Amino acid sequence: MIVLAVDLATDRMSVAAVAPGGREVERHLVGARSHARLLVPLIQEVLAETGGSVAQVGRIIVADGPGSFTGLRVAAVLAKGLARAGTVTVATAPSLLGRAARVMPTAGGLVLCATSALRGEVYAGWYRLEPDRPVETVREAVATDWESASKGPRPDLVAGDGPDGFLEALGRFWGVPVMVREGAHADARTLLALDRRTGGTTTIGDPPSWEPTYGRPAEAQAKWEREHGRPLPDSHRTPG
Repeated sequence: MIVLAVDLATDRMSVAAVAPGGREVERHLVGARSHARLLVPLIQEVLAETGGSVAQVGRIIVADGPGSFTGLRVAAVLAKGLARAGTVTVATAPSLLGRAARVMPTAGGLVLCATSALRGEVYAGWYRLEPDRPVETVREAVATDWESASKGPRPDLVAGDGPDGFLEALGRFWGVPVMVREGAHADARTLLALDRRTGGTTTIGDPPSWEPTYGRPAEAQAKWEREHGRPLPDSHRTPG
């Protein structure tokens, strides 16, 4: 069985797979508008390098948000399609957890990972990753500024790609190291590693009814609701 992992939560599309023999391959492309067009070719490339094919995929792990509404939807459609077409199980992990795990020091600790949510807001998540202990999601929130984020627990490391100065301000406030931008980008290989840890991923029992954690309504939905003064019918609104 091949395990496939996909992270489309940001403009960096990352795909990874591990074959039964342990061969692990990861590829990525940058450009949010190319996710839907290039995802399948990238998956085929990764699977071919492992020596396998789509027919051999038995499990898919998806970064399920928060993040780009379009990217999360594309990943969800892929996962649901594979689950519907065969005996493929679907598992998820918060997109910020994947990024936190990528930069976590060997000794472990509490990582605050944050990324821009547009509209002057930031998605933030606190994750505890300790050796030989289950992964723990401590807190997830939408912050309006670094001061609102500073009301959360003191982390051992701040990471991500929030607005200019946001992460740096938190690092100074708590007196902890800061890792920004490229050092804390999405990486589907990390999702494979999380899947091997207790609490690192969640297996979805009913993929057809599952929806990603968008963090808040999409831009188009928010605009419609502002103009009409009421929630969009049948929307997948996530408070925050």
